[in-house]
Amino acid sequence: MFYGGAFWISCIVFTVDILLPAGVSVGLCYAGVVLLGKLSPTPRYYIVTAITGTLLTALGFLFSPQIGEVWIAVTNRVLSVIIIWAITFLCWRR
Repeated sequence: MFYGGAFWISCIVFTVDILLPAGVSVGLCYAGVVLLGKLSPTPRYYIVTAITGTLLTALGFLFSPQIGEVWIAVTNRVLSVIIIWAITFLCWRR
């Protein structure tokens, strides 16, 4: 049940991500999925969700409509991935 909820939240975030322009930083919401790991029965959850969030952030960039400057979109995606992994590291260390 727990993993199904995290899966559907990731699906919703990804859907919103591909509907909005590439410059919008929706990928930060995957960090929230990583934070759900506090309810997880295993600490391995953090790594799996961080990898999934990173891949979905990259795919969101590829499938989002390209409006505006590309470098802004790339910068937002890179910052989203950095935050996802920083939260993963902090949760895993705790």
